Amino acid sequence: MPQQVYRIKQGVELIVGTPGRLVDLLTKHPIDLSDVCILVLDEVDCMLERGFRDEVMLIVQALSKPQFMLFSATIPLSIQKFTHSILRQGVEVSVGSCNLSSDNNSIVACGAVKQTVIWVESNKKKTKLFDVLKSEAHYRPPLVVFVSSRVGADLLSEAIYHVTGIKAEALHGKKEMSERRRVLTAFLMGELPIIVATGVLGRGLDLVRVKQVVVFDMPNSLEEYVHQIGRASRLGHRFYQQ
Repeated sequence: MPQQVYRIKQGVELIVGTPGRLVDLLTKHPIDLSDVCILVLDEVDCMLERGFRDEVMLIVQALSKPQFMLFSATIPLSIQKFTHSILRQGVEVSVGSCNLSSDNNSIVACGAVKQTVIWVESNKKKTKLFDVLKSEAHYRPPLVVFVSSRVGADLLSEAIYHVTGIKAEALHGKKEMSERRRVLTAFLMGELPIIVATGVLGRGLDLVRVKQVVVFDMPNSLEEYVHQIGRASRLGHRFYQQ
């Protein structure tokens, strides 16, 4: 924190941070943010639904009259109501088709993603995944596999390498930041063809090279599903999800 405080007081043009960390800086140190012109909230629905609403409001109150920019691929009606409460003369900008219909709350995924549903019994999911990875017609690396647990990510990545011979590594919140960076760097450089990840990889990272996503364990909400399959088709490229 001392290094961050020093750099901010020296003068910076852009601060990228989490709400909790920024609130810590504001409460423990005399930092003046009155000159801030724009406040950007990325993945605003996730941020507010996971308990950062109070921190966001503290940051809003610490600023003068900034322009707010709120981003997300999915913004449920409950979040829309909250954003309207802090915005004046708000303008909604949709890139592509709107993914949430106000009349029936239906979710529409990105049209650039070709979705394939594979019906399989739970105890045969791994075998089916291995079949896909060993098939020249269906395997399209770089590939991200989403699972529901950290242990599941570790075990499945090891099983993929053991059964198929394809190098795969796990990525989840229990890993050290240095390890996460190493795995992501190898993946982005083309040295690692498969990442098995929890929802930690479902948002916030622009993995442009991803050609295929496998949702091995369905997430708890359709919103999270939309974000997970959105790891493919970045910049409008047409890729695949299974």
